[in-house]
Amino acid sequence: DSPVIPVVISKAEKMTSGVTKYEFSRPDGLDLPPLTAGAHIDVVVAPEFFRQYSLSGNPADRSTYQIAVLREDEGRGGSKLMHRIFEEGRKVFISHPINHFPLATNAGKSILMGGGIGITPMIAMAHELHAAGRDFALHYSGRSRTTMGYLTALAQVPWADKLHLHITDEGTRCHMSQAVVYTPDAHIYTCGADGYMTSVLAAATAAGVPEEAQHLEYFSVPELPAFENHAFTIKLASSGQTLT
Repeated sequence: DSPVIPVVISKAEKMTSGVTKYEFSRPDGLDLPPLTAGAHIDVVVAPEFFRQYSLSGNPADRSTYQIAVLREDEGRGGSKLMHRIFEEGRKVFISHPINHFPLATNAGKSILMGGGIGITPMIAMAHELHAAGRDFALHYSGRSRTTMGYLTALAQVPWADKLHLHITDEGTRCHMSQAVVYTPDAHIYTCGADGYMTSVLAAATAAGVPEEAQHLEYFSVPELPAFENHAFTIKLASSGQTLT
């Protein structure tokens, strides 16, 4: 198999003024490679940029991969470039799914804590847990509804009763000590800004959650020129495919 996957942007949905959801599909309509919740992909934004994005769709649906991109005006330009040039119908290259943030198979309950754009891997986790009939709760925190992506889609998921919204300007900010309640087989997963994750993990520790049951993933990764990702660039070049 080729180390890179040529795909087409089959959907580009502006969920908020700063967050756009992109869906990638194979041009031939075949299924994409299998994945598990918590996985991310490398996206070649342009020859000089690749970015890592958590997959946010239902892992059981291999017809598309789904990501959400927050436009970072203070970044090095990768996210702003995506928002400008990633339109429906554009052909791009992505990596196979990579998972450094998997769900624990032995968790009796999973508490999913997503702050802002950090909600993306939590949605995939909720889909996978629901399909397996496992117990979970998903807490999604944001400053306001106007900055929070996925709200329309989340109202329609079959596990909507497991979803808890915490919206600062509506007075429903998350009380960590209430959300992170420990039971002996519980695992905590968090993704979001550093301060948010620090608060989640502090509450988990205070509740008695052992360190090995605390899991985190940074949603913000450096925007690196593609040549700095030596292995990915070598594989891309050896595939004989060009970036246009």
